[in-house]
Amino acid sequence: MDLANVQLGFDIATSVTIVGAAATFVWEQRRKAMFERKQGINEYTTSIAADKIQQTINSVSSVFVHQLVDASQNVERHFSRGMSKEEICSRIKEGHIKVDDVIAESDKFLSIYGELLETLSASRYSILPLLDALGQNEFIAAYKNDIDDIRTHYNNLGSGGIYLLREIQSLRIGLTEANMDRAAIEKVINGADDGAVTFIRSDIGRRVMSIVFDADYLIWTKSFVPDDEEESFAQAVKDRDITPRVVNVAIGLSIKVAEDVEDAYRQIITLIGSMMQSSRREVKDVICNLSSVYFQLLSRNSGEELSHTAARYKSKEYFALDEEIR
Repeated sequence: MDLANVQLGFDIATSVTIVGAAATFVWEQRRKAMFERKQGINEYTTSIAADKIQQTINSVSSVFVHQLVDASQNVERHFSRGMSKEEICSRIKEGHIKVDDVIAESDKFLSIYGELLETLSASRYSILPLLDALGQNEFIAAYKNDIDDIRTHYNNLGSGGIYLLREIQSLRIGLTEANMDRAAIEKVINGADDGAVTFIRSDIGRRVMSIVFDADYLIWTKSFVPDDEEESFAQAVKDRDITPRVVNVAIGLSIKVAEDVEDAYRQIITLIGSMMQSSRREVKDVICNLSSVYFQLLSRNSGEELSHTAARYKSKEYFALDEEIR
């Protein structure tokens, strides 16, 4: 046996084993380094995302708690819970509730609400990619819908609530200046076969028809028609069709403002208060959802679905979405 050849073969085999082991070691170290680097990047990215979410929560919740809620309660304070319709009307008539004050306070609420809407709209460009990275497509749609709902509340409150109160106040002043009380309105209507047409073509009548034909005011004007005619009345308003029902609503609204404006004010102010409560809840709902995302970032291994976290945070045990104002 050639010992030199055996030794050479052994050396070659050993060398191959050593080189293979070294290559494996280098590969494992490289893979480990790449994994740790990726983990480091992920942790850094998550940290940045968490900071961004926290900043948005702090910004929105601070305005919500310290400004928006206070502004809405300034309107709600005019009529405490359990106060009867007669008591509210009496307070309006006696000047304890001033329409000008309600309008100013409502405008302040709307201004704050608009600022929150702008903040949340801008936040989409950082929040949505984050939700996308977390694989939460359901919450992407929900977050966009939340912002759309806030925008709808903003528009409805401004054009359908506050501006309606202004228009009714202006109509009341116009009726007073024209000496048009219930008797004067009925005299015009009953004075001829086309008395109703004559009335709606008058200066006061045209102002009333402008209110009736404003679709944003349907939330209130539909109260002048029976429930089973609301749909046809709404369609006539949108088509600007002067149907007998539309004329009757115009006359009824005119008499209401001329004879019982305090109750008209009560209805609209109560409506504004209700719209503010819904608007306020919508913002709190968004804050709860953002807090849920924040929790997911802080505890990525919790195993809890984002939707479950959101439901938990909206419960009485945490932020009490439906039980607490703030």
